[in-house]
Amino acid sequence: MSEVKNTLRERNFPHTSETELSAITCDFVDYVGMQILEAKKQTDTKDRYWLLVSKPSIWSFNEINVGEIVEYTLFNEAGNKRRVFENFGKAKKGEPIICYESSPTGAVVALAEISEKSNGQSIFIRKTKAVDTPLSLDDLLKHPETQDRFSKIQGSLFEMSKLQYDTVVHLIDGSVEASVWPSKRNLIRFGAPGTGKSHLMNQEAEKYFSPEHTERVTFHPEYTSFDFIGAYKPTVRYAGTKDERVSYGFVPGPFARVLKSARTATTKPHLLIIEEINRANAAAVFADTFQLLDRNENGESKYSIGVSEEFAAYLGMKAGEKLVLPKNMYIWATMNSADQGVFPIDTAFKRRWHFTYCGIDDARDALLKNGSFAEKWNHIREHANKLLQNAGVQEDKQMGPFFLSGEELEHEADFIEAICNKVLMYLYEDAAKHKRSSLFKDANKRYSELCSLFKSKYGEDIADAIEEILLPQP
Repeated sequence: MSEVKNTLRERNFPHTSETELSAITCDFVDYVGMQILEAKKQTDTKDRYWLLVSKPSIWSFNEINVGEIVEYTLFNEAGNKRRVFENFGKAKKGEPIICYESSPTGAVVALAEISEKSNGQSIFIRKTKAVDTPLSLDDLLKHPETQDRFSKIQGSLFEMSKLQYDTVVHLIDGSVEASVWPSKRNLIRFGAPGTGKSHLMNQEAEKYFSPEHTERVTFHPEYTSFDFIGAYKPTVRYAGTKDERVSYGFVPGPFARVLKSARTATTKPHLLIIEEINRANAAAVFADTFQLLDRNENGESKYSIGVSEEFAAYLGMKAGEKLVLPKNMYIWATMNSADQGVFPIDTAFKRRWHFTYCGIDDARDALLKNGSFAEKWNHIREHANKLLQNAGVQEDKQMGPFFLSGEELEHEADFIEAICNKVLMYLYEDAAKHKRSSLFKDANKRYSELCSLFKSKYGEDIADAIEEILLPQP
């Protein structure tokens, strides 16, 4: 534990207090432990998907008729074990195969299945489909879901994920759009304020999801599971008519609406975006659906839950059916750990998500293209961040490039007001509240005095104003 703690201190948290670092270390060790236990639970009973590679100069899938069974030896012509030999022992009867022929063909030419388990010397393969138009290696390497698998195929038999297998089948059938899905289904982007978390998430969402299959919600301290999932509530029917009346029924929240759409349009990916996920008690907001966040390798929930009759009826579930999240439902969120008064997210909830960190300067280049006063703002930002870092203030309290918006960087008057009303206020009242002497040239000045001083000294050279307000960089 002490070695882990020291490594975290050196590489990621050099200025964190001992108490905070101990908590981070415990969370990290707990998470890794859970991942190891989860991996151990995976047994050899799961269905696998295979990529089988042949050399046309030796044998070809095209020489085999659909329905015909052929023997494939586990040893090459020299009598040596084939590369990735252990995969042959894992293959079970009935498991599907993508059949790829290497150069000069360089394409997927057929589909097949394992017809008999390995006898130690051979496996037996039944061809199930001939591909009329071979799927070329170039097309496979261009596709985001298959490029990794087909970039390294030196050998004979390789395991594929179900998503990779399904993608190849979609491509064979010409359904390119339906197969272009991102791999991370539960994703949280986190980082300091202004690092572009929402901007990056919107870019990814536009790339993969259509607007009609995307819904956005912002968590807040009063947000509940009834708001998020849905609840049995009074509703007004036939509003504005003589038959207007109040009745009771299931009123869906954003989670239920996206889930229903995903269950209906199963060939299209659906996205629920949660802004500021840690500004509510996330585990409580998800309630029982918390269990559904554990996904298997196919992207579906590992565990199912029972739901109320009203919720089941809304989703169109059959009698006795248990609820799972379908593989085409994605939940992405943003989180700003620098916010005050937010709810902590417990380890059990965290481990069901993929986390992507947005660094303090990752969006710097994008900022410099955004507004007439972007360079001046970046100069102030980097200067203040350097002082905060030197004072031991953690990165999540520093300012990202988009702490100020593009509109605030277009006109000089708006820029000056934003520096005073947002930047100086944030530094004075939040980020450097207890370390003002490490940031401001005169720590005894009131906030209003700092604003007046900045406005009076601001000119063509932004350095003049900075010099009057902030300490020089160390």
